[in-house]
Amino acid sequence: KGQERGVVTRFGKFSHLVEPGLNWKPTFIDNVQAVNVESVRELAASGVMLTSDENVVRVEMNVQYRVTDPERYLFSVTSADDSLRQATDSALRGVIGKYTMDRILTEGRTVIRSDTQRELEETIRPYNMGITLLDVNFQTARPPEEVKAAFDDAIAARENEQQYIREAEAYTNEVQPRANGQAQRILEEARAYKTQTVLEAQGEVARFAKILPEYKAAPEITRERLYIETMEKVLSHTRKVLVND
Repeated sequence: KGQERGVVTRFGKFSHLVEPGLNWKPTFIDNVQAVNVESVRELAASGVMLTSDENVVRVEMNVQYRVTDPERYLFSVTSADDSLRQATDSALRGVIGKYTMDRILTEGRTVIRSDTQRELEETIRPYNMGITLLDVNFQTARPPEEVKAAFDDAIAARENEQQYIREAEAYTNEVQPRANGQAQRILEEARAYKTQTVLEAQGEVARFAKILPEYKAAPEITRERLYIETMEKVLSHTRKVLVND
């Protein structure tokens, strides 16, 4: 087949590779194993794993790869597929152990995916198994069924908390400008009242300062005059009832 390469062994030892097409093979001497070098292969890794905050989480991950060196794929290790599966499980457990359960189940999917792919590539590189990683997909992460209900409640509580925070921030953004305007208005009114009060007080001081020499010269007459002026001001704004004795 066009997507396959033939790995020829002679008396059980690697001899050479053959391309698709007609090839001569000595009977009982050579053996040929066909290896597909174009198809995308997949393997899945899953299990219950321990997080950094000592919780357990069930994780599923899918790895896609392609054979790029048929000889190394067949002979570098006993089984390249099994070795890759074990390396994937090891890399995934190592990465999961670095993060909290909350982050794994929420916003940490992207970083866990990239960390796992990097760890996996570093793990298999020394073995040179003739395969190339194409992609690592983080399928699912969920708490074990025994604690799923409690964790769902915790997630819902956190979402409600975030909603309340957003609503409070929106209310603050709405109220703050209005409160600032009211505060500025009150401040301006207070300043105006202060100015008016000071001016009135200064006027009273000036009036009494003007009367003082008169009072010193004729206390009784000045006192009587001030009394009469005051009564005139008071009575001018009230109803008057005259009684005939």
